[in-house]
Order: sequence, then structure tokens, then C-alpha cells
Amino acid sequence: MLSAPLLAATAQRPNFVFILGEGHGWSSTSVRMDDAVAESKSSFVRTPNFEKLAQAGMRFANFYAPSPRCTPSRVTYFTGKSPAQLHTAQHAIGPASAILLGDFKLIRVYETGALELFNIAKDPGERRDLAQQMPDKVKELDQRLTDYLTSVNAQMPTKNPNCDPSKPTAEPKRGKGKGGKKNR
Repeated sequence: MLSAPLLAATAQRPNFVFILGEGHGWSSTSVRMDDAVAESKSSFVRTPNFEKLAQAGMRFANFYAPSPRCTPSRVTYFTGKSPAQLHTAQHAIGPASAILLGDFKLIRVYETGALELFNIAKDPGERRDLAQQMPDKVKELDQRLTDYLTSVNAQMPTKNPNCDPSKPTAEPKRGKGKGGKKNR
């Protein structure tokens, strides 16, 4: 049996539901993620349970993802280590930003300057880069990404002249023995 003080303390703690879908983005649900951007929800996918969650709680639509790709991000959330530490960056090497608008996703890779464009409705595995075939869409999304990063005063990465992606990174010594883990 729980005591009243314990029940009161438990009731005040927030609950978080963290949802990460493979190939999902802003426009993958019927919940409008940004009231100012009509394309921030799907015009054909219906997700009534997500709508109920969004109506009953808070919606976080402005966040940091450790990688513009699903797998490295997911590994980071479970381990607390960056994609670079775990060597899960797939073919986008180094820091990157991405924007997803409608069916299109643009990835800007800072180490190489590459811009990759994918139609995630037709190519959810992001295997066919359309940047060469659709330069106007690349330009539009790149400008929107720049405008967004500027509007939130994002600190932009700079190229590390000592970075060699072919070499493993050293695991940092963190925590000073806290949490049951000891430094190596």
C-alpha cells in the first residue's frame, strides 16, 4: 500500500513518451508539429492516437538529433555516446544538419560540404540521392535550413583539421566514478 505523500509526489512527476520511428519525420503523422508550417503534418497519414497524445500533453517540435539518420540517433539515445564515438555515422561523416519538409529530406554534411536530397515517401531507406536531379529543391531546402538555424541562433560546427574518420575515437573519461562506473 502506498502512502499519501508518495502518491502525491508521484502524481506531480511528468511522464514522457519518446517516439522514434524509422524514416519518420515532421510530416509522418497527422499532428501539426509547427503551427506556422502547414507541411509539418501529413496530408494523408492519419494517426489519431498521436493526435490524442498531442492534445493532452506537450509537443516538442524543436530539438537536437545527434545524426540526420535514424540508426546513429537511436544508438545515441540508448548508449549516451555520440555516433562518432560508436562509428555509426553511416555514409554521412561528421557533423550534419537535416531538414524534412513534405516528402523531402535534405542533409547538410559539414565536414565535406555535401548536400544530400532524398524523397522519403518513395525512398524511405535514403539510398537514392536526388541532389543532382533536383537542384532547385536542394536550394529551397538548404535556404530553409539556414533560415531555421539562424532563427534559433544555432552554433554552427567548424571543420576539425585533426579529424580522421578512419581512426577510432578515444572514449572520454566521464563521471569520475559516479553511477557505479569507474574510469578506465
